[in-house]
Amino acid sequence: MVTKKDIDEVVESVIGGGAQSNTDAQMKARIMLDNPQMILEALNDKGGAMHQLRNHPLVMRHMRGSENPSGRITQAWQAEGERLVYMLLSGSTAPIVTLAPGATAAPAPTGTEEPLALNFGESKVNQARVRTMAYFALSMAVTYLWRPQILDMAEALPVPRHTIPENVMPYQHMYWTWEGPRPVIYEDPQSGYHLEFDGDGMLIWYGGDGVINTCMFGVDSAGLHIVPSPDIHIGSTWPDDYTEGQQSFVGPVLSKLAFLNSPYISTDRERLDRPTRHSLARASVRDVDPNIHVVKLRESSTPSGVGNSTEGKFHHQWWVRGHIRAQWYPSRKGHKLIWIQEHLKGPNDAPIIKKVYDVKR
Repeated sequence: MVTKKDIDEVVESVIGGGAQSNTDAQMKARIMLDNPQMILEALNDKGGAMHQLRNHPLVMRHMRGSENPSGRITQAWQAEGERLVYMLLSGSTAPIVTLAPGATAAPAPTGTEEPLALNFGESKVNQARVRTMAYFALSMAVTYLWRPQILDMAEALPVPRHTIPENVMPYQHMYWTWEGPRPVIYEDPQSGYHLEFDGDGMLIWYGGDGVINTCMFGVDSAGLHIVPSPDIHIGSTWPDDYTEGQQSFVGPVLSKLAFLNSPYISTDRERLDRPTRHSLARASVRDVDPNIHVVKLRESSTPSGVGNSTEGKFHHQWWVRGHIRAQWYPSRKGHKLIWIQEHLKGPNDAPIIKKVYDVKR
């Protein structure tokens, strides 16, 4: 039986990002998802996790907005602040507008202790459970800030047919954010359901049993949106094993993972500036130097092994368009997707072929 002491230990372990490297806390958190209402009550106790998050310097700085009137996420501290804000909203009593595409709120029967549930098709999604899952996954997530140039390229390129391998993600839990809101549109032709909101970020994590889970976060005047996307299954074949509707959600995720594996992309860790770290230390925040990565185009030229060829059978150079390559790895029983930047192919000293297009009516 899970006791309040167990819950308090896990809640304490994830404050300040401590659970990012705490395997025991992760295991306890998964076990205690069977007690989501107890978790939420513990999180919202006086002096509990929600109180600490509300007083977190990055949360207060992010929500004030005075330093960032445009609301755009351009700096590492802003990206980390957004992750912490969604931790706060997930674990608090803020209203949730949507938990899943097509879901509609259904109030709990009077006189019961059951939390608000959401109808999703013929099943019900327990709101307390989803919020608890989101809270703990966010608490263990490593923050990634995507620069617009890379994000636009990643979402525009088609994903080749491949088998999705294990270890496709650099971290078990990640929170992806971008400089401005991205429109999230979901339509179900069968039911006629339509959902549209501005997505601030995406949570992506290994959920166990060979499944990668993802969900979008957004907030507006109506409240908080937590919208799960279709599961990604390790060992499945893209796109054969996914419906047309699922592909519109899963494809962009696989494409972004390909970019993270690319030698052309820099995902270097970006530390918070010294004054910010000092403010976190003064506030007794446990993790004063969180793990934050900024995804941008690497400044160096073509990496070795890709691009120019010295093979004698070619007598010229030509431009190869940017694309996503699916490289088979027998040991992983799957493909590794890698984004290849536009580059010159052929001997270094050979002339470059220039393509001329004759445009006719």
